[in-house]
Amino acid sequence: PLTNSLKQVSEKYNWDAIDLAINGGEDYCLLFTVDASKFEILQADFKQMLKTNIYQIGSIKDNNFGLQYFNEGEMQDFSGQGFDHFKPK
Repeated sequence: PLTNSLKQVSEKYNWDAIDLAINGGEDYCLLFTVDASKFEILQADFKQMLKTNIYQIGSIKDNNFGLQYFNEGEMQDFSGQGFDHFKPK
């Protein structure tokens, strides 16, 4: 999910909020994997213990399609390079 703050600043400066969230280099959200059959239990426990939500953003498949994600229900190929903290400037 994109925060309202990210959406607002992106709109103000004509930035792509999704691109920033994926490639920006800042810690936006923690990503992790969990067995799909355990997601609902983990989600409820997480909410109860930490008072915040976790979101299912995808799934791991046994195929050669690379990294893809959904944006408003439409499949997108991940073409970004991400952020490299060690890349020489």
